[in-house]
Amino acid sequence: MQVSGSIIITGLGGEKGNLSVPSDSAGNTYVQRGAILGYDGFPTYGNALAYATNARGGRPLIVTATKPSIPVDEMTFTAVEVMNASRISDFNINYAHAGQIGRSGSVTTTGPAILLAWWWGDGDSTLAHIATPNNGFTVINQVLVQGGLVQCCVAYRKVSAPGTYDVTWGMLPLEGAILWLVAVE
Repeated sequence: MQVSGSIIITGLGGEKGNLSVPSDSAGNTYVQRGAILGYDGFPTYGNALAYATNARGGRPLIVTATKPSIPVDEMTFTAVEVMNASRISDFNINYAHAGQIGRSGSVTTTGPAILLAWWWGDGDSTLAHIATPNNGFTVINQVLVQGGLVQCCVAYRKVSAPGTYDVTWGMLPLEGAILWLVAVE
C-alpha cells in the first residue's frame, strides 16, 4: 500500500442484509458502487462493491467489514488496491444466469487503465468451482473450494489505450454468476 494516491476497491458477498460498507485502519471513506444484486436461487444473498478514492495507507493497512455473529452467515471479502489512480471511469454489473455464457457487460476507458473483474458464482456449495477469465485477464485471487462459502474470483487486466472492454468467464460447473467489471484510470 502506498502512502496516498490509490483507489481501493472491495467486494463483499454474503447475506444481503449483512453486507456493510467497509472501513480501514487509515480512516479512508468507502462508498458503495451500484446496487446489491441477489442470486437467482438464493435471493437473500448477493454481493456489493465499495471503493475509496485518494486512499491513504502505509503498512499495514487493515480493511474490514462488519459481520454479525448471529445468524451465522457465509461471507467472502476481497480488497484490491490500484496505485496512482485518480478515478473509476466506468463500471458494469450483470447476472449471467445458469446456462448463459458468463460474459460481463462492457466498460469504456478514456486512456490507459486497470480493469478489475469479479466473478461471484451461484452454484452448489457441495462442489468445487472453476472460473477462468479470457481477454488477457489474470486471476489475482479466488475462493472456489467446496463448502459453505460465497464463491469468488478476482482478475485484472492492464490496458494501454482508450477502448471498450469486456471479459468472458469459463466456468465449471455451468452455473449462474454475478459479474462486475470496473475500469480504474
